[in-house]
Amino acid sequence: MSCKPIDQKLYADQVDQLYAGLKASMLANLLNSLILAVVLLDVSSPFSLLLWVAAVVAISLARCVLYKIYQRSAQDRVIQAPKWGVLFNAGLMISGIVWGFAGMYFFPPHSTPHQIFIAFVLGGMVAGASASTSAVKNVYFLYLFPVILPLTCKFFLVGDEIHTAMGIMLLVYILGCVLLYREVFRIIRNSLLVGYENEKEIRERRKAESELKKHQEKLESIVEVRTLELKNKNTQLNEEIAERRKAEKQLRLEMDKLEIVTENIGVGLCIISRDYRILWANKILTAMFGNVTGGCCYKTFNGQEDVCSFCGVKEIFGTGVEVVRTEAVGRDKDGNPVHSEIIATPLYDDQGNITSALEVVLPVTESRRREKILSELLGLSKILSSTTDLQTIYRQVISLAQGLLRFDFSTVLILTQEKNALVPTDTIGFSQSAIGTVLELRELGLATYVVQEKKPGAVVDFKTEKRFAVPSFIKKYTISSALSVPMMIGDEVFGVLIGHTLQQRKFTDAEVSLYQTMANQAAVAIKNAMHLHSLAASERKFRSLFDSTHDAIMIYDLEGGLIGVNKVTCDRLGYSRAELLQMKPGQFVAPQYAALVPERMQKLKEVEKAIFETAHVSKDGSVVPIELSLQRIEYENRPALLGVARDISQRKKREEERLRTQKLESVGVLAGGIAHDFNNLLTGILGNISLAKLSAEADGAIQKSLVDTEKAALRARDLTQQLLTFSKGGAPLKSPSSIVDIIRDSSSFAIRGSRSVCAYDFAENLWFINADRGQMAQVFQNLVINASQSMPAGGVIEIRGGNVELQKGDVPQLAAGKYVEIAVQDHGTGIAKMHKEKIFDPYFSTKQTGSGLGLAVVYSIVKNHDGHISLQSETGQGTTFTLFLPAILPEKQEEEPVDDKVFAGRGKVLFMDDEELIRDVAAQILLKLGFEPHLAGDGSEALDLYIKAWKEGEPFAVVIMDLTIPGGMGGREAMEKLLAIDPAVKAIVSSGYANDPIMANYAQFGFKGVVPKPFTVPQLSRVLHQVLGISV
Repeated sequence: MSCKPIDQKLYADQVDQLYAGLKASMLANLLNSLILAVVLLDVSSPFSLLLWVAAVVAISLARCVLYKIYQRSAQDRVIQAPKWGVLFNAGLMISGIVWGFAGMYFFPPHSTPHQIFIAFVLGGMVAGASASTSAVKNVYFLYLFPVILPLTCKFFLVGDEIHTAMGIMLLVYILGCVLLYREVFRIIRNSLLVGYENEKEIRERRKAESELKKHQEKLESIVEVRTLELKNKNTQLNEEIAERRKAEKQLRLEMDKLEIVTENIGVGLCIISRDYRILWANKILTAMFGNVTGGCCYKTFNGQEDVCSFCGVKEIFGTGVEVVRTEAVGRDKDGNPVHSEIIATPLYDDQGNITSALEVVLPVTESRRREKILSELLGLSKILSSTTDLQTIYRQVISLAQGLLRFDFSTVLILTQEKNALVPTDTIGFSQSAIGTVLELRELGLATYVVQEKKPGAVVDFKTEKRFAVPSFIKKYTISSALSVPMMIGDEVFGVLIGHTLQQRKFTDAEVSLYQTMANQAAVAIKNAMHLHSLAASERKFRSLFDSTHDAIMIYDLEGGLIGVNKVTCDRLGYSRAELLQMKPGQFVAPQYAALVPERMQKLKEVEKAIFETAHVSKDGSVVPIELSLQRIEYENRPALLGVARDISQRKKREEERLRTQKLESVGVLAGGIAHDFNNLLTGILGNISLAKLSAEADGAIQKSLVDTEKAALRARDLTQQLLTFSKGGAPLKSPSSIVDIIRDSSSFAIRGSRSVCAYDFAENLWFINADRGQMAQVFQNLVINASQSMPAGGVIEIRGGNVELQKGDVPQLAAGKYVEIAVQDHGTGIAKMHKEKIFDPYFSTKQTGSGLGLAVVYSIVKNHDGHISLQSETGQGTTFTLFLPAILPEKQEEEPVDDKVFAGRGKVLFMDDEELIRDVAAQILLKLGFEPHLAGDGSEALDLYIKAWKEGEPFAVVIMDLTIPGGMGGREAMEKLLAIDPAVKAIVSSGYANDPIMANYAQFGFKGVVPKPFTVPQLSRVLHQVLGISV
């Protein structure tokens, strides 16, 4: 039995014991509840006691019903044990809570005997439960803690020595009950486990005896079968031995016949093993080369230290071909050269594997050799004249030289155009790295000598060579001899053929002449192929440029008809090449430019080159603005015009973008000044309102009027914020922000009171953006308001958001990178085509009540956030604004809540501003907050006051300075001087230009805080609190 079934059965038996003690437990519950209720009648409400007793009775009856259902259950109790356990535990815990309630609720504060009686009853209940619930681990605690802990807490809460002692005694009692419960649980569980183990051992022993008997029977059967098989094998083996003896006798007879044939066949025969050793040779081969059996074929026949490059046996072992024919010159046993034709064929074993090779050696006569050379040269000539592939030519030449002249290494080198170096183009035997990529002609080697002297050259033994420099690869490959010839075309050297041999060799005049003939043939073929390649490359380059350029290329005759177009022209205009060649330019030129075509064609007859701006109309009716460059050329032996049409759509868009930006900048200068002055006025208004609010009754009518007035002033501040957004030099106060939160908050506010609703569709895990939350809220408020106003009867405004990774050129105005793409779509009246180009212009509006700032602000904010906004709209079909905003990937940060709490403080504060109204309001606010204000009209005055206080030993706790002082020293310059005097100065920057770069990056300029104008009392107090670190 596995561990899991034992645990399941154990738990089932434990649950069964729980239910076995349930009846006695319920009886104890009922009796003790009645006794406790009777005793407590003197100190507790009879009605409360009656309700409590009723609860005990109800719970007891419910648990009795549960017991009856359990007893009658016909299902497998092992499988259902967890369910019954849970039901028992629930009833036990509810019962414990009811008893614990009695200890807490009926606890008489002034009757110690009743208190002790309650403790006695509850103690008895938990003691009894420790026995009835000890079958299952930890079940007891579901009853113990709810019953006894509330009463224990009551004793401790009374607080005197007697009740504290009672509380401690109850804790000790609880500990004793727990120890008792754990010991009883251990005894019950161990007794159950012992029973299971005995049962398991009996089952396993019976199972082992049964399996042993099966194995014995199976073994007897196997022995019987194997005995019979062995007997049959012995009989079969005796028969095979007899057959083999008969076959061996027959084989000896056949071998005797074969030996007679091989010794009298008239040609040399030998068998070569896979390690190139001669296993057997007939008498004819032995007579030619001596006793060769056991030696390596390449050393025995050719005197080489490694396998010959032309070896036919090597090709058989490598590729498995059936027959290989080669020619070779070896040395006989007397040292004389022997020119032979060798035919090699493979020999196989019983499994079809090549084990060795048979070589047939046939002597070759001189006349036959000459015929072969002429045939090979004729074949080479045919190949060279029928191909223009350079690699094929190189390979054919050196392969033939390798075979006819028996080189171990062959190489083609071509002379560079500068005539100062040879470039290896193909080689057999060498690796490219061994011979290098360029052979300079400065150092005199064999190849250099051949180029300079324009005649063949040879080296018999490189070890004794003194005329030429010896390259490093000669020693590396243990080369002995070389022959090199120039590749000549007339008197001009075109390149060099060079062959190397491992064996020392003196080349005959006939071999040199043959090699020179091959070289001259190769030179002509290579030069012709190179010329054709150059022409083909030039044609491919022209065709590639013609078809792969991004511009449309058109070739006209002088009458204006098209005689050639590239692929871009076809793709852009939507016509096939055949269709375009039947068309005149006027058929696809935009109407406003069509009348100019004849005039421009006439002009091109007078000048060589001209550039026009025009537009083409494609087959689908779309118009593409282009810049057309026309130039007179010769095309297919007749005068023509080459036209290059460049799509300038993106350039036009950039020009429109630049013009729109210039408009914003010009308006921004004025807007910034207006907003600054208005903010100064609002500072006085909001400051006085804040002060009045502090003095007015919290719930009075005056307080309400002040709050409404303050809201109106704050709305006015929002208007100045919109002006400042696109004022020159403005910088948003950016922080990592969730665009989803901004959109939901601002859009829900924007449609309040309208008939429109917003439908959101945001990608999961939408990236964060680095944004000014206030400015970005303006963007979506304006876009949603604009969408809502386009649907007077109401409708759905769809707002979608997703993550995109743009490549360069996807959106021309943006760099490549990660962006959040937001689309705001309505289904309203749409925007007329004539208005699209002006839609983002400041003060442009199609509504009588519109200010014309909404979309201009949107455009400016998006631009200041390094983003881009565009629109798609059709009259009557709605409008979609699409925004791309640079994404960042921080973890989400919760913003600190901002409220109207006012922080008090103390200390001297120096306040500098050129406006008297603002200085007066600031002084009143600072006094109200508990500070001692000192006022200055510009930076120079502020410096004087600061230095004086600093020298007198009564420095300012903090300095608040305006950035812009007309005709005087502003906050930035004053801060630089203050830092030079006192690096520890605490200063706060304030300005009506809330979007000034210093306001956004104040810490870089030495300031400790920032408070944009206009400000309220809570706002100023909060900044002072943060900078000074004072407590509330």
